[in-house]
Amino acid sequence: MLNSIDLDLGIFEMPSNVSRIVESAWCEIQQFQLLTRKHPIQGFHPGDFSETFQWMMAIRESGLLPNYKFCEWGSGFAVVALLAMEIGFQSIAIESDEKLIRAAGIWHTKIAEEFDNGFQSRLRHKFESYCGSFIPTSIQRRMTRGDEQSQLKKASSVSRHSTKWIDHSAQSIFDQCRWNPDDFGLTYAYPWPGEEDFVWELFDLIAQPASLLLTFHGAADFRLHQKAHSN
Repeated sequence: MLNSIDLDLGIFEMPSNVSRIVESAWCEIQQFQLLTRKHPIQGFHPGDFSETFQWMMAIRESGLLPNYKFCEWGSGFAVVALLAMEIGFQSIAIESDEKLIRAAGIWHTKIAEEFDNGFQSRLRHKFESYCGSFIPTSIQRRMTRGDEQSQLKKASSVSRHSTKWIDHSAQSIFDQCRWNPDDFGLTYAYPWPGEEDFVWELFDLIAQPASLLLTFHGAADFRLHQKAHSN
């Protein structure tokens, strides 16, 4: 079960590196969208990076986190994952679109050359980017069994929710990396309208108790949930 968390947001000063990441990200994303305007990547819409930073700082200071490992679902240019890295998280980004992964990788290399050695070291040791799905293979298999099977197990019920912009065919990154789905104290996602239930239910299925899910819903609408401890 997920519990909704009301968090008082302070006003946290944005460090210079964070400001530079946000400014550089917007320039790079705008350029990417201009270059791909004839064949835009469906479902790619960046969030509010400055406000996301405020939320992550408030979460970090709240004492609610079970650990300082962060995961961004559907990361695009992995801007939020980089911000998480800059405020002390071990951070990973997951994106299924290869074009976005390549563009993000080029941008990461570019800003690493522009920033100091400390940023470069954090990028090597505190940040990882993966091309694939954030849905574990076991859940993917259950989703393909259809509605009849979805009545048998709670996990399969995710197939009932709208997931138009979520790639179910991509290989789960958890088959190819050292991380497990329940490793992360904080997860971030920007679900499309109609996909919120899927994201919340998936998180409830795979996350560890006490871990947090921050979701952005557009127009300064952020929502924070925490997985309840099992009885």
